Formats: sequence, C-alpha cells, structure tokens
Amino acid sequence: MNVKQLSLHVSKRLGLFYLARLLSPPGLRILCYHGFAMDDEADFRPKLFISPKTFERRLRFLSAKRFPVLDLQDAIVKLSAGTLPEGATVITIDDGFYSVLHCALPLLQSLSFPATVYITTYYCRKETPIFRLMVQYIFWKTRDSELDLSDLPAPLTGRVRLTDQQESGRVMWGDFKIDAIGS
Repeated sequence: MNVKQLSLHVSKRLGLFYLARLLSPPGLRILCYHGFAMDDEADFRPKLFISPKTFERRLRFLSAKRFPVLDLQDAIVKLSAGTLPEGATVITIDDGFYSVLHCALPLLQSLSFPATVYITTYYCRKETPIFRLMVQYIFWKTRDSELDLSDLPAPLTGRVRLTDQQESGRVMWGDFKIDAIGS
C-alpha cells in the first residue's frame, strides 16, 4: 500500500469522506474513466487504466451508498430544471478502448448503471491502436535495451537505446502520423 492509498484509507476510517459529503454543495458528480486493464495496463499507466476489480469496487460503493447514477442527458435535464437528486452521479468513459466493452460494460450492466462513452472516431475508422500509447507500452514491456528501427520508413530509422530516456522519448513523443508508419 503506497502513501496515497494509506492516507485515503485512514481518511475513510476517520469519517472524513462522510464529512466531505455533508459539507460539499449539492451538485452533479461526474466520474471519468479511460481504459480498463485486461492484463498489466494498470501497472503501465495507472492514471489511464483501472483494474476491473477496482472499478467493480467503486461501482458497488455507489450502489451500496445509494448514489443515484444517471445517464448524462438525464442529469443535464435535471440539473437545468433544479430537480437533480442528492448525490447524483454520472459515469463517463473516454477513448472507447476495447476494454470498455470487454471489462466495463458487464459490470455496469450488472448494476444497471448507465455510462456515456466518448469514442475517438479517428482510431475507430482506422481500426488501429493509438500509436504513441502502443509504442510507449512496447517500450515499457520489452526487456531489450535497444530497438532496431532500420526496417521502418523515415522518420523512424536507426537504432534506439531504450535505456536513454531522451533517445527513447524522441521516438515515443515524436510528431508521427499513423499513416506515415505504413502497414
């Protein structure tokens, strides 16, 4: 357990979450998620991917504490009309990764919770992964210390020392378009 998790656990035990709920002004809570780990993605980018177990725990908390989970459109209408129920919550999911369908949807359906999914149409139409994220994951996952890019078209050529942050960062964060990579 890291320091952040420990402080959250202690705060919860001391009743600070309940106190914060009582003191916070009425309004709409919007929980935003991105991706759901199907393997080790939560270790790779913990701020981008969440484990299905953690997501399920959060959904069960909302259910147990009787937070009304509304779909986004209904929440906007009720917010505008001033009829938003206490603790109203909306769940949104950005990026539309496959893991939303595979991991999140069954959990949401099991509790009859609606969610709004924002899909990146560029990648849906291309049917390709997000290039930079894919490269970062490959670099993170590999045990090799060097990568040979000589078979790829420019600007991705030569060898990259993965142990050199600046050199590997040039490839991970370069301004490359997916079409320039070829297939």
